[in-house]
Amino acid sequence: MQSAIEPTPDHPDSVATSAGREPTLYPHRVPLQRPKPVVGERRPAWLPWVVAIVVTICYVIGTTDLEARARWNTFGEDLVDDLTERVEGGQASRQLGFLMLGVTGVALCAMPTQRRLRPDVRLLYPLILFVSWAVISIAWSTDRPMTAKRLVVFACVASLIAGFWRHLRAKDLALLALVGSGFVTVIGIIYEGIAGDVVGEHGVYRFCGTMHPNHQGINAVLLMLSSLAFFDRTKLRRFLLLAAFAFFILLLTKSRTALIAGVVATMLFGVLRLPARWTIGLGVGGACLVGVVLLLNMTGLSGGLLDVLEMGRTDSDATTLTGRTDIWKYAFALMDSDPTRWMTGFAYQSFWTPENTRYISEGVYFHISEGHSAYFDTLLETGFVGLGIYIVLLYGSLAKWTYLSFRNNNGALAFLAAILAFAAVHGLTESTTVAPNFPTFFSQSAIAAAALFSVRVKPAEESFE
Repeated sequence: MQSAIEPTPDHPDSVATSAGREPTLYPHRVPLQRPKPVVGERRPAWLPWVVAIVVTICYVIGTTDLEARARWNTFGEDLVDDLTERVEGGQASRQLGFLMLGVTGVALCAMPTQRRLRPDVRLLYPLILFVSWAVISIAWSTDRPMTAKRLVVFACVASLIAGFWRHLRAKDLALLALVGSGFVTVIGIIYEGIAGDVVGEHGVYRFCGTMHPNHQGINAVLLMLSSLAFFDRTKLRRFLLLAAFAFFILLLTKSRTALIAGVVATMLFGVLRLPARWTIGLGVGGACLVGVVLLLNMTGLSGGLLDVLEMGRTDSDATTLTGRTDIWKYAFALMDSDPTRWMTGFAYQSFWTPENTRYISEGVYFHISEGHSAYFDTLLETGFVGLGIYIVLLYGSLAKWTYLSFRNNNGALAFLAAILAFAAVHGLTESTTVAPNFPTFFSQSAIAAAALFSVRVKPAEESFE
């Protein structure tokens, strides 16, 4: 027998029943339910800022190299000796910085959270395979102590990435980029004002700050992209001005690879976030600009334009990609000495041993400890197996975040896509995006997030962004 009709607190217009069923005024309709809390929503409001500050401090301690601003664009036997000693012995500050990153990552992993991972097996399996290949590569390493050290650094960064995504979101990654790159730029300006300008052997000034000018250029791009991401979210013009300032710093570094890759990443972010009419207008304008450049080149009037594109640098040689092909030639000779290395590589982050560094540096007549190509260095270290997996992870993650950002009109995911677009283009002629440093953390985090989160329908992506 039905009990008296009484409104319930949750649904005043509904009626209660003695059968214990969900009260409803219209039995043929689905009963109303309280919305479930978004997974990962509960977290301290201060956590993103604390993580951003702590991670920035750790990377500043671990990667700041004040001597790099004086070493670039110079050569000497003593510099080669110094480089091989640093490769062999490492730096105490670097070891401390990455150890602090590992401790931070473990602490974040140990903190309780309501977030549940939703792995995307299409990218999770390649990620597991790449990590496993890197770990077991110590078995065929020619310098196992060196490989062991690199794997410890890899574990520290991996723990930080895992801890980050246990609690934080894509927009928090943009916050970390803004805080970290902004801090590095500020201390770089202050230090250069105190220590003075650095002019290389070719009489060209490049803004260095506290690092190599090419690395400072990447930091400027990171500041520019994060500023644009915050402008997209808040519509505050101060972030647009900050992005313009970052672009100005990028020009001062005269880092052409960073400039080209930064423009490509910015264009992708703009295509994903700007209205269609703006995208079409910019596309037409860009096509006209390319047409003008080609016309000037055909008529022989592009001499001054080439000087502009070279950014005043006289150390360029288009026939060797500024010496890169010479580096690759000597590195290929070492690979040919043992054909199995083409499949396995020399082990994770272990090609540039003191012996190989000295051999190649003396051959190309400038000190070098990287292959000046992320793809080439990955080949040297992990062989064609590792290179193939890396390409799948990089471009698969880029395609995923680009598609999801466009489909869901999501600015946070557009930031991830822009970061990976920068890594894909910059890696053609620079190795920084696969070396353990601050900018690399963001591309690796974007790849890890693509593997750990399967963003499909709303509101799932809202808890991620």
